[in-house]
Amino acid sequence: MRIPSGCEWRRGLVGEKDTTSIHTDGSEMDCRVRAGVYSNGLDISFSIRLPNPAGIFQAEVLGIEKACGVLLNNYGVIQKATIYTDS
Repeated sequence: MRIPSGCEWRRGLVGEKDTTSIHTDGSEMDCRVRAGVYSNGLDISFSIRLPNPAGIFQAEVLGIEKACGVLLNNYGVIQKATIYTDS
């Protein structure tokens, strides 16, 4: 098993050909919780701050939900997609 480097992820070298890749993550820092969504192929990158007292797992789920929304907004344009998450 080989785990791709961060550089490979950022350069879009990970994933199947002809597949749109979307990456999600939830994070907590300084008592603030955020969800993030990134896709090199769709040229999107955004994060959303969750209200207190939201937890990290809520952020993870919100990131996945927003990624699904991006795919639905591009229905018909995107033929195949993969959502990468660490949840």
